[in-house]
Amino acid sequence: MWAIDEKVKKPATFLGVGGHKIFRDLIYNTRAFFRADHIFYKEHNLYDFPQKNIKLRLSNYLFALLLKIPKIRKLVNQEARQRMIEPLQKVLED
Repeated sequence: MWAIDEKVKKPATFLGVGGHKIFRDLIYNTRAFFRADHIFYKEHNLYDFPQKNIKLRLSNYLFALLLKIPKIRKLVNQEARQRMIEPLQKVLED
């Protein structure tokens, strides 16, 4: 009854912690693409590691600026779709 009254939660499992770290790193390294996710992670303090890689930070910042241009964003989205489908097309061809 105490657990129900106190709304006790189960501790995080290895899979939960591992999944969090994988997605955290993915979102941080590709934050130019996943802008809304990056903002959510930042607002909720989910980045729990030092972020001092200046080259990565600068390249993501510049790429995010480029993606704000509608024509460039459209081209990148089209290219990204094609790149995601390529491995699957190879499997279907074989």
